[in-house]
Amino acid sequence: MKRHQAKLATCLVGMVIAAALSIPAVNSLTRASQTTGDNRVLAPKPTKPRSIDDLLKYPKQLEPWINDHFGFRDNLIELNNQLRHAFFGQFPTIQVISGRDGRIFLSSHGTSLPEYSAITIPCGVTPTAPERVAGLLNGLHQSFLREGIDARIMIVPSAPIIYPEALPAWLEARCRKAASPVESALASAQLEAQTLNAIYYPKTEMLALKERVAVFPKSWFHWGGAGPREVAGLSAEHFWKIRRLEGAAIAETLNRVPSDIGHLFPGVNLTSEVEFPDHPRSGIEACLGPKCFPSLGVAADKLQEMAFYRNAGAPHQRLIILSDSFGRYIASWYPRYFKEVIHFSTNSWTQLDAAEKRKFSAYIKEQAKIGHTLLLYHDGSTLWNSVPGGFGADQIN
Repeated sequence: MKRHQAKLATCLVGMVIAAALSIPAVNSLTRASQTTGDNRVLAPKPTKPRSIDDLLKYPKQLEPWINDHFGFRDNLIELNNQLRHAFFGQFPTIQVISGRDGRIFLSSHGTSLPEYSAITIPCGVTPTAPERVAGLLNGLHQSFLREGIDARIMIVPSAPIIYPEALPAWLEARCRKAASPVESALASAQLEAQTLNAIYYPKTEMLALKERVAVFPKSWFHWGGAGPREVAGLSAEHFWKIRRLEGAAIAETLNRVPSDIGHLFPGVNLTSEVEFPDHPRSGIEACLGPKCFPSLGVAADKLQEMAFYRNAGAPHQRLIILSDSFGRYIASWYPRYFKEVIHFSTNSWTQLDAAEKRKFSAYIKEQAKIGHTLLLYHDGSTLWNSVPGGFGADQIN
């Protein structure tokens, strides 16, 4: 009897162990891994074999999928990321590095790009030709003038330029020795006087601002909150002689929010307190996304990031903003000064075909007949030549 009970107990233990070991396998079949935390495309599930030859090849095709989608893979990756960051201050990607005083920096815009390039290019360690940048700015400005649009250009300095003291010490030392590539371009003899007069590079003002507000939230790549709020007023005054205190101040809320680049390090929970405009409380209508611009059709669907703000109580008529990803963080503050603010990100400009570009450009030209036009790109976009080549005469017509 005792021997039978012992065998039964052994059998039950074996079944429990087998069941426990099978949980990851069952999980992988019912819930495939979705993470991109290791910065690569995960192996796709192979198609079902339809022939003997397919069947013989199937095990080899299935193995990469099993390796990438085993049960609890996402959880294990997040745990690994948490431990590496907690003990060593490391991130699971070359795209992000830890700085000092709790600040992080985007160090590369892609895993195939040079390490630290998102820092070394804006700060001048990686050389850029001032004449090339000056030519880009001349071409951008002239293309709008040819269409009767007197556009203004704002180049936003990125976090390494405003917070160099928060960079890792070795990187700060290299950046401080380098000449500013944006300032070199603005001083270039190749830059036409008319273009120079249309440009605002608020580095000095933002360095002063950081003494009293967080121009860039510590866990963010983009600027946010009080930084762009203040620069909205500074730029309105610089470009159009609009007093910074003109118009009713926009009500705001202070929220603790996750990092805007948190998708690069899943499992590591970094947050910052950021001020956001409270448009409803301020009597401002805000519409976000393609639905706000039905007349643009497919062009709006492809561009994706866009907004329309309406403030009947604002003192001035209209502002049109074309920008990179930095634009949306400041566009929402401009309704203090303008009855209508229209914002489009041009990051997906190259996705539009010729007809869609013509349709979009015609819309911009029509809206620009009343009010002002602002082209806003951060220093990285300008120096990388990723400002839309755009809106050149061949594209805006």
